[in-house]
Amino acid sequence: MERQVLVQAACRVFYFVSINVAATSNPM
Repeated sequence: MERQVLVQAACRVFYFVSINVAATSNPM
């Protein structure tokens, strides 16, 4: 169960970072 939680957290962090990078590259 711990690994599943860690994987979920990693996915969220990666998704959040991706959004930040996209926003920084293409400011609205």
